Amino acid sequence: MQTLEQFAKQEAVLGDYGGQMSSFEWVFSPRGPDGRAMPLFDRATGEISPEIARYWRDHYDISHLLAANARRLAEKRATF
Repeated sequence: MQTLEQFAKQEAVLGDYGGQMSSFEWVFSPRGPDGRAMPLFDRATGEISPEIARYWRDHYDISHLLAANARRLAEKRATF
């Protein structure tokens, strides 16, 4: 058993491409100016990036997407 903090610190030792959190960021995060995935949180401090958290929510959080698009989705469903 590990805390997320311990997990993140272990991953930091493995390098930029070495772990599960990094793989999530490569899949779900926007790219920074250098073309690399932007981190969801600072590995040293644990501070969450509100911009990246919003991006993940707005693009991939199914409950948020359903609530935000409920009317449009209901209209589409009515046509089936």
